[in-house]
Amino acid sequence: MISWYDAIAYCNKLSAMEGKGPVYTVSSVSNWLELKYTTDIPSTTDAKWDAVTCDFTADGYRLPTEWEWEYAARGGTNVREWEYSGSVTIGDVAWYWDNSYVDNKYSTRPVGTLGANDLGLFDMSGNVCEWCWNKGDATFDGSSSGTPFSTPTGDAVVSTGYSSNYRVIRGGSWEYDADYCLVSYRNSSYPYNRYGRYGFRVVCR
Repeated sequence: MISWYDAIAYCNKLSAMEGKGPVYTVSSVSNWLELKYTTDIPSTTDAKWDAVTCDFTADGYRLPTEWEWEYAARGGTNVREWEYSGSVTIGDVAWYWDNSYVDNKYSTRPVGTLGANDLGLFDMSGNVCEWCWNKGDATFDGSSSGTPFSTPTGDAVVSTGYSSNYRVIRGGSWEYDADYCLVSYRNSSYPYNRYGRYGFRVVCR
């Protein structure tokens, strides 16, 4: 139930709490520590939040870029032997539609209860989709191929039309079939959407 806006706010609030330099700047927000989830974070399109900028030199927390997310999901290597994050067998590493039915319902599962990838990271395939920094668009759906990203920061990635305010999500979720949980699979969504299949992880310098 986490939107991209929520994730941005979380990163800056956590940075401020730990005395780190906030990475994100939103013109309508002056004090991230006082920001209230229920009233101050948009639940629909917001031009000021869509215009957020990212200082990649700051030492605070932020969302990974797509380049960083895929590199981490593949276990810190550009070799493309893993179909899922840590395995070629989805059930070894991912909670997805076929194995997430518990107590008469489909839902997320506790993190770290399946196998890790080569970096010791859990659940980068399945469980929840993970927001990335980069923009996407309404037709942004499919698989990366070849060398997917030209730079580890910014929006200079696969050219599929970065013209809207959509933001990239990766990894698939408990609600998706196996194909959506492939490390190579790419999707996007409105940044204000809060669905039970959406989550995030953070990176820090």
